[in-house]
Amino acid sequence: MMNNKGLHMTPAPKTLHKPPKSKKRVAKNDSYIPTEAEQIETVNKITMARVRMLLNHPFFGNLVTRLQLVDASRWCHTLATDGKYLYFNAEFIKSLSDGELIFGLAHEVGHCIYDHMSRRGDRNPAYFNMAGDYIINYQLVNHNVGERITKVQILFDAKYDDKWTTEEVYDDILDKQPICETWDQHLEGEGSGGEGEGEGEGNGDGDGKSQESVSDGKQKAEGAEADENADNEEDYPGQKGPVKHSKSERERIKDEFKEAVIQSAQQAGAGNMPKGIARLVKEMTEPKMDWRQMLRASIDSCIKNDFTFQRPSRKAWHSGIVLPGLNNDERIDIGIAIDTSGSMTDQMLKDFLGETKGIMDQYADYRVRLWSFDTETYEVHEYTPDSSEDIMDYNLEGGGGTEFMCNWEMMKENEIEPDQLIMFTDGYPYGSWGDDEYCDTLFVIHGDERIQAPFGQTVHYDRAKM
Repeated sequence: MMNNKGLHMTPAPKTLHKPPKSKKRVAKNDSYIPTEAEQIETVNKITMARVRMLLNHPFFGNLVTRLQLVDASRWCHTLATDGKYLYFNAEFIKSLSDGELIFGLAHEVGHCIYDHMSRRGDRNPAYFNMAGDYIINYQLVNHNVGERITKVQILFDAKYDDKWTTEEVYDDILDKQPICETWDQHLEGEGSGGEGEGEGEGNGDGDGKSQESVSDGKQKAEGAEADENADNEEDYPGQKGPVKHSKSERERIKDEFKEAVIQSAQQAGAGNMPKGIARLVKEMTEPKMDWRQMLRASIDSCIKNDFTFQRPSRKAWHSGIVLPGLNNDERIDIGIAIDTSGSMTDQMLKDFLGETKGIMDQYADYRVRLWSFDTETYEVHEYTPDSSEDIMDYNLEGGGGTEFMCNWEMMKENEIEPDQLIMFTDGYPYGSWGDDEYCDTLFVIHGDERIQAPFGQTVHYDRAKM
């Protein structure tokens, strides 16, 4: 089941503890401690599986070798990844055939490719985990990547083919299927770490080596005198739970993995990867309009009369010809709604507001009304040229669910009729997207680049272009 930190714990082999230097099994609390020899055997098995993947499934093989191996037998019942580390249970790995292990490793890579660690938002964790597994497993089964694991339940339905998104599967199964446990452990991007808690997302920088890439705590334990039957509590990556990553680290890891996906796809070729993933890679590489350009164009469009003969262009004065000049005197009224339910970070907010302020400062007169929302709107802050500097100190409020219509209800109730409404969001409303006839709307969407608003204009926030 999913715990309150977003980590999906599945019933599987009993919890394991850190291996001591002894080479015998030590029973403790109905669990076992893998010996050093058993651990090395497990790592070698994973290493050989990765080699086979490089030969037979190069796209997945290139990506899985980036993940640093961590013996997490103490808390991980099967397999898990935060995108940087690949956590494994030694006993579970031992129970798998070579083909099943390849399937399991590719499955974990799939979570990184689709960025399931950070895109859940406010959705039910159990159902979102199920939806993610349906998407990944169809890709693997249809592309003959390894063999389906038989010892645990593998969610597969031919209905959910490569034309479905994780969010669409989620909507289709929500409250329509009984909740079931996914075979692997799903780590969330906003966890706090600690034993059994999720933390992290994105990609790693491992080199695909065997013993060198394994964090087993032996370096810290060298020279220590301890009872071979007792747990060594000295921490090593993954000992008590997934490794903690800061927000900036998670973003860096995520960006690097995205680049790795593109590179692996180019090396492997489109025919060596599932169609659904090939389409995703294509979307990653297609040129898109910079969100800043779209934002600037959207604000410029609010000027009803772009040119005026009342103030001719200075460039034409020497010619004696009177040409129209840009009319910057007209007051621009802009509304900005910030969705606080998604993956908004302080840096994203500052970047977005800084760009907005820079554009607005080009005009002589403007009014920007700014508010945040989740299922309701919060206090509206008004900014003019005299108070424009204050916009950078704006603090987010909210953090609950997502209901877009509350913005239009608030504007109508307070008679706010902006020339342009700009909504910064992750693009996952629970209900309506809003009133398409009330005012011009620009949706700046951060997160899933496949999302398009049903009205207005849509542009996708790309942090890489900051």
